[in-house]
Amino acid sequence: MDGIVAVYKEKGWTSFDVIAKVRGILHTRKVGHTGTLDPMAEGVVLVCAGQATRLCSLIEGMHKEYLAGLLLGVSTDSQDITGNVTEKKDVRVSDESEISLKSVKEAAASFLGDYDQIPPMHSAKSIDGVRLYELAHEGITVERKAARVHIYKSSILSEEEAFNLLPDKISEEKKQQNIAYTLRKDRDYLLKGFNTDAKKLSEGVSTAVFPLLVNCSRGTYIRTLCYDIGEKLKVPACMSSLVRLSVGDFSIKDTYTVDELDDMMHRGDSSFMLSIDEAIDKIMNLPSAKVTEEENVHVINGATIPSKEVIVDIKPENNLTLAVNGEEKTLFKMHTVDDRCVGIYEKVRDKEAAEDVFKPYKMFKALNTK
Repeated sequence: MDGIVAVYKEKGWTSFDVIAKVRGILHTRKVGHTGTLDPMAEGVVLVCAGQATRLCSLIEGMHKEYLAGLLLGVSTDSQDITGNVTEKKDVRVSDESEISLKSVKEAAASFLGDYDQIPPMHSAKSIDGVRLYELAHEGITVERKAARVHIYKSSILSEEEAFNLLPDKISEEKKQQNIAYTLRKDRDYLLKGFNTDAKKLSEGVSTAVFPLLVNCSRGTYIRTLCYDIGEKLKVPACMSSLVRLSVGDFSIKDTYTVDELDDMMHRGDSSFMLSIDEAIDKIMNLPSAKVTEEENVHVINGATIPSKEVIVDIKPENNLTLAVNGEEKTLFKMHTVDDRCVGIYEKVRDKEAAEDVFKPYKMFKALNTK
């Protein structure tokens, strides 16, 4: 089975738990995911099966959107509520205090654009071949280089706005755990219906928690962003919850739980699986290209095709360039004469031939001509 399925990862599961479950449901070993979510997080995990695993590296580079809980008043060594408390401070949020709703919104928005982010010690980043979290578990802290990320959106939402972003499959109780604040008559924004871990962290100190909507580039740590927003406000801060709302054009409302997938497969219904062709359209929105009759056999075998032998179909909504690992590429979804997708091709300039050519970038299984 070749294609992509949008899975709803539940809180407490690792991304590899999801992969193991999907392998069993699809009865295939060739399965991969396109971006790890920590166990405390939930939401969209795109799972690629069969030939679609060749798309994993491309999908990993797509923009991702998150709804996070920004907890002010407590910081931890992991920068989220799973860590050990490193600092506490009373935070009273009101129009008359130093920390107001306006100042929190301004602090969140100040990170828009390019942002040099220092990865947390509790992360999978490696230094000299050793994972940072392995060093952190031994109580070792090392200097880390900042990584350039890009924040497309960083805004504080109202409780109603945050609720509306979460799908019906999340229970009302879980929704309460991912909502940040509620306005009280005394003008304080206080913790409401929050999870047990956050309540324990907040014992003995006044805290405030806000729903933070973030759209960002690959490699962004949302918990570090929460910590840095606290630094901007001069108060300790950490991430109290995280829901991945989307990966590219895949929304959380498009996802299926593992139980739903299992039930559908038992009924012989595989409609949850997007074909490779459909997935490329939804995730990357690439323009299409088709070879002429003369080049049909060559494209099936993954040959480079002269530009004059390719008919392109560029729609206004297509992405004409795509950033892959920080490099802009001109990519096309390549088809045979009879409209079968054989892979993704890159349009480049052949300096020796002094002409544009289409080179294979990601090939799928070889197709036989009709």
